[in-house]
Amino acid sequence: MESEMVEQIAGAEQGSQALEPLDGVSGWTRFGSWLLERVLTIVTLGVGWIIWAIALRGTGQTPAKK
Repeated sequence: MESEMVEQIAGAEQGSQALEPLDGVSGWTRFGSWLLERVLTIVTLGVGWIIWAIALRGTGQTPAKK
């Protein structure tokens, strides 16, 4: 059993292709993705709060008081 695994691993190494290195991203790209994530999080929470407020409108409460 163990020898079969060793043969499979050896065969995989011989037939594998070398991967091309990826280009790095700049600091501005990382900052932009971080900023986009934060903006989308805030917008999503805001939309959820508005929908919740509309759903509770008839009870005279806000989501904060629920």
